[in-house]
Order: sequence, then C-alpha cells, then structure tokens
Amino acid sequence: MHNVTILKIKDDLTWLGNLNGDRHYDALIQWALDYNRNGNDAVLPEILGHQRFERTQKVIIREQTLDA
Repeated sequence: MHNVTILKIKDDLTWLGNLNGDRHYDALIQWALDYNRNGNDAVLPEILGHQRFERTQKVIIREQTLDA
C-alpha cells in the first residue's frame, strides 16, 4: 500500500493508506487542527474514514526529535 500515514493518539494508532490528492491531505490538516482544539473529541473526516485500514504486523514507532 502506498501513501500511508499513522495518526498516533496516546497509545492508539490509526492507519490511513492510499492517500492521494489535495482532498486527503487537506482533510489530514483539518483533523490535526481539530485535534489541537478538541483533543480526543476530534473526529476523523469522513473522506479519511474510507482510507482506514488495520495493520496486522507488529510495528515499532520511533519518535524523532529536532536538534535545536
């Protein structure tokens, strides 16, 4: 699957795949803004719900930090 993103909220991971076009990326930005304002009450935009999938393999996510 191409163009995958992970939304990490606390210990939950939401996988979105096959993202393409401005509509998907704009919806990601809108979700991020909503999450910033409303926290866990933020709702995933409907257009992204269709891109959601369950990952069956174990994944390790390493947090990256920016050096000042």
